[in-house]
Amino acid sequence: MYIHHTDGIIDLTTRNLPKSWRNVSGLDKATAEELQAMGWVPVRVVSEQYDATTQIRTGPTGAEIGDSVLDGAVEAVRTFVVRDKTPSELDADKDNEILIQITEHRYNRAVVRFLADKFAMTPKQVRAAIKAEL
Repeated sequence: MYIHHTDGIIDLTTRNLPKSWRNVSGLDKATAEELQAMGWVPVRVVSEQYDATTQIRTGPTGAEIGDSVLDGAVEAVRTFVVRDKTPSELDADKDNEILIQITEHRYNRAVVRFLADKFAMTPKQVRAAIKAEL
């Protein structure tokens, strides 16, 4: 992925390098130095490790249209931002997990009841048959 800048300002962002551009063909075969001279530089994405249970990752940001590029830059950088979840976000996650467990439990009970009715069995017999299959 590359960006293009004109006079140090990004005018095309995060795209595959085109084969031809303006009056230049074979752009995809140009050297890094030739590309840099034409305003094309590769994009590097910085992404640190994070724990989705306790942190939130947003982005990537940077290397956007209108952003500046330092003279002589050999790459543009896009960065993911990682932050710790707030107590209310952690509480909401717990509430969602409880809701999922309740929903799965209700679904499982409904399936057992359906199978018991369908095969003229008791729910206990259905659970025993399922356990035997597992």
